[in-house]
Parts: sequence; C-alpha cells; structure tokens
Amino acid sequence: TDGNQDRFAFAALVDIPGGEQITFTDAGWMYPERQFREGEGIIIWTAPSSGLDAGDVVELSLPGQLSTNGDQLFAFQGPNSDPRFIAGLNNRGLGWQITASDEFSSALPLQLEIGLSAISLQLQDNIEYEGSLSGDAWDFLVALHDPAEWGGSNSYTQNFPNGLTFYNGTDYVLTRRVVEAEEASGNIEVEVWSNETGGHSVEIERMNTGTAAYPQDYSFSDVRLYFNNNRYQTATVTINDDPNCEGLETAQFELDPFCPAGTEFPILQTTVKILDDEGSEFSRSLIFEG
Repeated sequence: TDGNQDRFAFAALVDIPGGEQITFTDAGWMYPERQFREGEGIIIWTAPSSGLDAGDVVELSLPGQLSTNGDQLFAFQGPNSDPRFIAGLNNRGLGWQITASDEFSSALPLQLEIGLSAISLQLQDNIEYEGSLSGDAWDFLVALHDPAEWGGSNSYTQNFPNGLTFYNGTDYVLTRRVVEAEEASGNIEVEVWSNETGGHSVEIERMNTGTAAYPQDYSFSDVRLYFNNNRYQTATVTINDDPNCEGLETAQFELDPFCPAGTEFPILQTTVKILDDEGSEFSRSLIFEG
C-alpha cells in the first residue's frame, strides 16, 4: 500500500484467464453482521483478454481511500453481499480487530485464515513484500502471508516488483478455497483449483481424524478429480443437520495428487470446520495445511 498515492499491487499465484473479475475494497468487515462497512472504496478489476500468467504483478489504485491511520484491503469475487474472499490484509497492527468500528478497522472474515489467506501488519504509511521473488505457488502463498517477509516506511513510497519467478512444478499447483455455510444448508462444495489442465488428477480422501462423528455429523465418499479441460473441480461434503448443540467440530480430508512421473507435488490436508446452527455463529472454512 502507499499512503500518499493510494496504490497497491497483487501477484497472480496461478494463471488467470482473460475476462476474470476480482473486486478490491478497503471496506472493513463487520462482525457479527458479516457484511462490509458502507462508504469505503471499491474497484472491480477485469483480466485482459490475454489473461495473466502465474507470477504476473498488477498495480492498481484506490484514490483517496487508503488511510495513514491504518486500513485494510480485501480481494474477493462475487457480489458484495455474498463475497467469496480470496485474501485480506490489515495494517492497523498485528492482529485483526473485533469489528469494523470505523474506517480504519476490520474484523477477519471467517472465510480467511491467518498465514494462508490473511495477514496483519504493524501500522506504517507504506508497506511492501520484501521476501523472495523466486519459488513455487506454495512458497509464495506462505511467504506473502508471513509478517516477517514484509517491511515498510512512513517517509518514502514503495516500488512494487515487476513479477515473481516460478519454478518446480508450476504447472501442477493446487490453491486452497475457503467456503462458508450454515449447518442447515446441507452441502459444502470443496473447490480445488489447478494451474494446469494437462490430464492430471487429485484424490480427496476422508481421514480418520477430526472431532466430527462420521457418518452421523457428515458424509463423504472418496473421489478423484480430473483436470482435463477445466481448472476448477469440486467435491461435496454433506453436513447432517441435527438438534444437538455440539459446538465447533472438524472433519479432515487428504488431497493426494497423481502427477506425471518426476513431478514433485506436496500432499495437502484439508480441514472443514463445522460450527452447528444450535450455537451463536455459523461458519465453514476449508484450510490447506502443507
């Protein structure tokens, strides 16, 4: 961010097809209302017809919106009233606020996870990522959400990098998606995004871990997802609604990729957090743990 010119930049960790739209806003997230605070800046970015390659960096601006007293920035898709969050940054200080009580503060949306899709930084007028510019998507995902990889200044503006250099299996990267639903909604769609459609696949398997009882609290059949002509694939976890007040429960799944010989690829685990509707809140979040 840049407190004087209100600039910011984002890096593509996967290929982005032409015409894809991402919304950026400095509006704070209100809790427990679970909606954006009104009266803040917002822009919709549309990918050029040629698309973006993984590693491309795009510079944008929110004129007159980013505050030197602290602010936040969210990237999401979908309508403002029902956003699918991609990432969030807060520079009011280490730690997110309870709610968006003013234009300088924000709660952390339940869809985002600190260290993987959300980060909070010490208050400075200008902040920038100062970590390595070479690696694979998982390296960048972790580094970009690590406060130790960031720096800043109150006296000079930042120069954004021209791009990131990818290596080691860039064509076979899965990035996490976070989903949110009430218990009564029934199904959770676990969405997997791949950077390549070259006929590889990933198997999602239920693990015998977590606190949710199987099949009483949820049901799921192991499934292999094939990435042929579509980079997005989903698997369905069925959440069984019941009258019991059970609090927070978890179900865990393992993502096991089947890649061409010689391609390195980490096995990822997925945790679905279930907070039932007999409690005071509703949430479902999907976390990839390397």
